[in-house]
Amino acid sequence: MAAILLVLQSLVTLPLLVLMTKGTVVALATMLLAAAMRRQHLGDKNGLPLVALILLFAGASAIWAVDPSDTLAKTMQLAAIFAAMLAMRGYVDAWSESERETLIRWSLIGWGVAATIPAIDAVLHKPIVALISAVAGVDPRASKLLSSNAFVYKNCAVILTLTGLPVFAELLRRRRWILLGAAAVLLVVAILYTGSSSALMALFAGILAWGLHWLCPRAMRWAMSLGVVAMPLAMPLVPMLIDRVAVTRAIPHFPPSFYQRLEIWNFALERIRERPILGWGFDAARAIPGGTDKFQVSFQVPWMTEFYETSTQFMPLHPHNGGLQIWLELGGVGALLLAFVLWRLVRTQVGPGRESSLMAGFVAAALVPSTVAFGIAQSWWLALLLFTWATIKALPVGSKASGNQ
Repeated sequence: MAAILLVLQSLVTLPLLVLMTKGTVVALATMLLAAAMRRQHLGDKNGLPLVALILLFAGASAIWAVDPSDTLAKTMQLAAIFAAMLAMRGYVDAWSESERETLIRWSLIGWGVAATIPAIDAVLHKPIVALISAVAGVDPRASKLLSSNAFVYKNCAVILTLTGLPVFAELLRRRRWILLGAAAVLLVVAILYTGSSSALMALFAGILAWGLHWLCPRAMRWAMSLGVVAMPLAMPLVPMLIDRVAVTRAIPHFPPSFYQRLEIWNFALERIRERPILGWGFDAARAIPGGTDKFQVSFQVPWMTEFYETSTQFMPLHPHNGGLQIWLELGGVGALLLAFVLWRLVRTQVGPGRESSLMAGFVAAALVPSTVAFGIAQSWWLALLLFTWATIKALPVGSKASGNQ
């Protein structure tokens, strides 16, 4: 049974995740169950005091939260993710080298299948819809799934980007240049097909940090340590210093989605100023006063004959910026705590040697969607990060630097 679970974990999970994003939680549970079935060591007390402090502060914020019940529920979800993290730390170190080789071989196949799905969807979406419609006797217009333009969405590209980093590392170690090129092409197709700018920026940041750490591991480690501290603390300066209208007028074809983020961040800053020390309560962004109100902008820009127009809620569930979200929900105290957590993460996971270069790339890639796309405490997102971290830790030793192969 343990072996079957491991096959599911590495061979089947990723193809399912590109179609069902929230399945990352199931994937993480499968990984933990496989470890328990194998009777491998689960649990690590290192970091437990910090985890307890985070949960205590998040839970205590229910006292002043907009929606106390939601704050407590989200704190319990976060506690489950942290418990899985502490359990996984012992698990990933228990693999023998031969077991690591077997696991990554299955994972390479699983990722390849997953990365092929967007390419198939891009080429054969309409024939697939027609086939399903004919077999099931369903009018595509009456089905939300069949009437959509694609079966995979932007989150699929982000998932493939993060989980693709250990795949690239392993192919580099094995010097499988053709497979490496094919994997890169499949990932680029997924990013372009879904139109995920977050995935594109994450891929760039990940490869850049990976390469810089391999070239100058000690300097890059210090740079990342300082960067992750400054990011949450200085994030409120972004909406203060950026004139969103001026940016839109200056940059040709500035995407409406980015303008929307600037508008959302400006709204978040206004609410942060009202409660700058302790914030509005953990996960309060979705219930923030005025958050469901909509804005609509329309103005002329030099590079368009028609007016530049866009509209959305001032706060669609969360600010789409981890740094601003922590300020909004837990104030300056929370921002200080997050800065320390990120600093500790870099110092413990990104070492001063080239064997940590892949992990440096992963940390950098993960920070991008956390800054421009996802909520800081979204369970599926945190589960994906933990799942990918565990995969990197379980790689054969030579894969983790790979630049010297």
